[in-house]
Amino acid sequence: MNNVSLASVWMQLLTPITTTLEAEKEWGNIVEHYTQAHRHYHTLQHLEDMYAHLSAFYNQAIPPASLLALFYHDFEYNPLRSDNEHQSAVYAERKLTTWGAPQHLIDEVVTMILATKEHESNMANTEIAVFLDADMAILGVESKLYQQYCTQVRMEFNVYPDFLYQKGRKAFLEATLHKPCIFSQSYFYDQFEQQARLNLEQELKQWL
Repeated sequence: MNNVSLASVWMQLLTPITTTLEAEKEWGNIVEHYTQAHRHYHTLQHLEDMYAHLSAFYNQAIPPASLLALFYHDFEYNPLRSDNEHQSAVYAERKLTTWGAPQHLIDEVVTMILATKEHESNMANTEIAVFLDADMAILGVESKLYQQYCTQVRMEFNVYPDFLYQKGRKAFLEATLHKPCIFSQSYFYDQFEQQARLNLEQELKQWL
């Protein structure tokens, strides 16, 4: 999937919500954010990969809230801050409110974006669980692609010295491996769980 088709998805998504001119303007804003120089993993490619996973799961009928959350969940991304998800949710809520989107849709999008901070799947809400699994699918890709992901994440945090980055990364790896299941939905579990644990265990060995 290329950026043009991702743009088409955005335009179709915004058609019932706002004007074409406003949708085009906001797409430019999204591209500007996801192509910031300090981003190496949280880019348009990440959105494309997530879209592919969601599209396959929903058989190309992704719910509007999931699509909107897709475009906005990493809208604000600064490795020096710990409130990126909150800031992204606030921005999305403001834009959707300005456009007059239904309140229930706004609430769903905000909840989904905020859920990406802790990544604790809410089994009572399958749509959120699917979204979180799609966001984490990178952990279960083949070893070579996983190493590329690790390199990209380290580049995003290059302002931190190795000992600080190591501490934070090690905590993430251990917490994720400690979960009974990394992926809550069978669709993602069957594809990615085993490889994800292998990848995380192998990376963890590098930090021990």
